[in-house]
Amino acid sequence: MSKSLEANPSAARVDGAGGESAPRRWWEALAVGLVALGTIAMWAWSDGDQRRALERMPEAERRAGYLRTLESQQQICAAPRQGLQAYCQAQADFLAEFPECDSACSALVAAQHLPRPR
Repeated sequence: MSKSLEANPSAARVDGAGGESAPRRWWEALAVGLVALGTIAMWAWSDGDQRRALERMPEAERRAGYLRTLESQQQICAAPRQGLQAYCQAQADFLAEFPECDSACSALVAAQHLPRPR
């Protein structure tokens, strides 16, 4: 036995598996759970950032942006073009964030996420 254990025999005592006490494990589990919950909450909040920014824009500016994005989507992305698929999908996702995106707009957005022949 080492000198430190000979001087203090209680130092060799182990509380539970892994040498940690139940309250300590409980606090660690709580901390991990809170971090996970916070991460999910931040992700959910940031997911709507773009939509909230568009909703706060003056209506005339937002409408002009919507029309430009819609026109770009119709002209550039209507036909499958090699190398532009990621751009067109990102533009379609952005277009879907506009409050002005109606059923025709939603159909255009959905078409960008269909599998394309190569």
